[in-house]
Amino acid sequence: MNMFQKLLDGFIIGRENSQIDDKFLERLRKSPEDRADARRKLYGMYLVFGSKASQSWLDANFIQTQRKIRQRLLFRMVSRVAAVVVVLLSLGGILWWQLTPASSLEWNKVVLGRGEHRTILLPDSSKVTLAPASTFEYPNEFSETTRRVMIDGEAYFEIRKNNGKPFIVETPRSLVQVTGTSFNLRSYTADWNEEVMLVEGGVDVRYFSTTGGMVGKCTLTPYRKALFNKAKNTIEVNKFDVSERPLWMNGTLSFRDVRFDLIAKILERHYNVDIVFNDEALRSLKLNGDFKNETIVDILEAIKILTPYDYNYNQNTQTIYLSAYRDE
Repeated sequence: MNMFQKLLDGFIIGRENSQIDDKFLERLRKSPEDRADARRKLYGMYLVFGSKASQSWLDANFIQTQRKIRQRLLFRMVSRVAAVVVVLLSLGGILWWQLTPASSLEWNKVVLGRGEHRTILLPDSSKVTLAPASTFEYPNEFSETTRRVMIDGEAYFEIRKNNGKPFIVETPRSLVQVTGTSFNLRSYTADWNEEVMLVEGGVDVRYFSTTGGMVGKCTLTPYRKALFNKAKNTIEVNKFDVSERPLWMNGTLSFRDVRFDLIAKILERHYNVDIVFNDEALRSLKLNGDFKNETIVDILEAIKILTPYDYNYNQNTQTIYLSAYRDE
């Protein structure tokens, strides 16, 4: 644990040491990264106080922090939260939207099962198309300064331009900020990576570790994509061409040099099946293909043409078993 984490934890749980408090507040004033880290941990505190915000933000570290908070008197914790809010407000209100309890707004929560899609019109007339197995949260109306939503899953965003009120998407491991743009965001908690594909406009993305510290950031221009490896905390930014433009909203699944195991996850969500790899070597095979409104069997058969594998589809359990092809 680094020094700032020790200071933050000490401040949150209320260790009696004014020098520690002074050092902590000084770090908040000087470091944007430390402010972001503090913001994420304090978010967990608001959940303890009854906020309706998404639990997907919390990892094991936040849960441990909440347990410590529950052991202390509520008035003491409220006073400490207020102190941090005052400091952050004095820095220009950069993070005020993050520290506002979600209970001040009425939030809607949409949970989709596998095989389900849904399009949502937001209060500012922006449009969000949700992919299967996604959870999306948004308020009945946006605040005066920002437009904030939360997602665990995949969605295609078409955001109305408003330079004075940025649009911010929160995922369990990132913040995506735009003013007006079209982009695809895939961020499932169960996946090992997270991807942003920008079609129009511009986006700024910040990525965070499991403990809440910022580990990197990037700015995307049209037809650039960012891939965040959540295990290694690394970011890759690459170009993509028009043939890779997200079209799953219209029934087309396109893959360019994509690992078989990631394709399997996408197929599981879109077709409500389970896919089991009997041979681990198949997972790392990289495949290409375009499939428009085709059945799962059509897709598996098409992949077989150039891939040395076979499959067994148990339709009673909706489970597909993949095995390396072997000559008899």
